[in-house]
Amino acid sequence: MHYTEGDVNRFTPVYNSLSLTIEVFHDKLTTTMRLTLEALDKKILTLTRIFHSCCKLKAEPGVGETITMVTEQLAKKTPHRFIRLDTQVRVVQGMTSLNGQHNVILNHLDLIIQSIRLIVGPKSSVRSSFKLNETNITKNFPNMDACIALWFVFNAETAHKYVGTKTLVPSLLLGSLLDVVEEVQTAQTEFQNLTLSSFSPLSVDRFNLMLCFFNFNSGRKVSITFNLSCLKRKPIFC
Repeated sequence: MHYTEGDVNRFTPVYNSLSLTIEVFHDKLTTTMRLTLEALDKKILTLTRIFHSCCKLKAEPGVGETITMVTEQLAKKTPHRFIRLDTQVRVVQGMTSLNGQHNVILNHLDLIIQSIRLIVGPKSSVRSSFKLNETNITKNFPNMDACIALWFVFNAETAHKYVGTKTLVPSLLLGSLLDVVEEVQTAQTEFQNLTLSSFSPLSVDRFNLMLCFFNFNSGRKVSITFNLSCLKRKPIFC
């Protein structure tokens, strides 16, 4: 195809405008990526310092050594969690059948009792409910309102949603929640300046964990709030 000088002159402004637009877009994209990387670097640095502080390291290790240490810490925790999930989270405490109605009682670590009722007939139905063993919960996890945390996760909505073929889900939800509760319990032991650990539901779907730290030298108090609403959601692998 042959272009005349007039065609070139006619398309030149369009070409220049397009080139300018691409250049501006490239600059904005570059700036956005740079700011994102800087923010990620700050988060990595903060997490690294927190990890070093928790491990009470005298010297600051390099990046490679830190990654190795984090991997080892996770490896120590993961096997215990999955052993607990696979073997000891729930046991069948009782089963009864009468006139087409079947009842199953599941005991989750002596912390939660789950009752499942199956009615077989023209209008079959399955119902489930949870009952917390508040005495055992408070005994095992004192000074942190652990009962409130379990009530938030194991309420009537959860019982209705994960009944039937999804009876494994409550065990997984309990495992995830206990991971958090046990970490808070460990923090209470290791950090003397941790003065308050409290779970608090803000709504049906919003649940927070608040940690308060007190600096005995300066007299200042710092409060950190974590949104733990995700603990109520079904695990993605179920």
